[in-house]
Amino acid sequence: EELFCIGDLPGFTDISPFQELSESSFKEYSPSSNTEGVIAVMYTSGSTGPPKGVEASHKSYVSSFEAFDSLELMTEDDVFLAWSPITHLSGFGVNVFAMCIGATTIFREPSLPFKEFVKDLETYKVSTLFGLPTKMQAIIEEVKATGASMPQIKKVLLGGSAVQKSLCKDMCQVFDIETMANIYALTEAFGPVCGTAPGHVTTDNVGFPVAGCKVKIMDTARGETMAAFEHGEIWIQCITAMKGYRGRPEDTAAVLTADGWLRTGDLGYLDDEGRLYIV
Repeated sequence: EELFCIGDLPGFTDISPFQELSESSFKEYSPSSNTEGVIAVMYTSGSTGPPKGVEASHKSYVSSFEAFDSLELMTEDDVFLAWSPITHLSGFGVNVFAMCIGATTIFREPSLPFKEFVKDLETYKVSTLFGLPTKMQAIIEEVKATGASMPQIKKVLLGGSAVQKSLCKDMCQVFDIETMANIYALTEAFGPVCGTAPGHVTTDNVGFPVAGCKVKIMDTARGETMAAFEHGEIWIQCITAMKGYRGRPEDTAAVLTADGWLRTGDLGYLDDEGRLYIV
């Protein structure tokens, strides 16, 4: 067993020189198939109670990449600035996905001052941004203050909270946006649940379910599925869903139903075409 990193760190092997080695330097390794084994434990935000450890399997992690890929929001031609913490689902998922799909991925620390962040956007000609609306608002204010020009930024991917129309207007003025996508995701789903289509600027909904995911709206008091435009609790069924909360069987049973649905605790509704709206 060996520990690896990028860079020089005591106790770890730096993988940076690996790309200079010949193929003969590597030995063929056939890992055992263990799709249900736990690959990671990610913690919830704790916004509705103490943070809980979410167990994700190898299958759910790989499937989350396929789900994100189905949104068609990122390609190998993109330059992506990865600044979400790797300990959070957004970093562990989106940052790694960007590398896997072949996008040029620039890693910076989550605590990076916004002035330095804007400088990096210019230096590396970043084309795609991902983050919380609150952080995006701070970036917009910094860009306005510095008078920087960002014509290369074509895509902004947002998640984590509702997007205000004022933020949308500001971003469209500051960046040359072709796509502003709303993504609905949660740690328990271990990946995206819904997302809006590329080539659109959207604020009022989070789009359609990703590949391999079903969404329904439930009246939990009556145990009935709601019709289009009726409000209720959002339930999802997807291959990326968590195995459960680590060491918390009762909490797990409270959100995972016997027939494989995950109760999100979020309220929303579906329109008559299947788009999801968070309320």
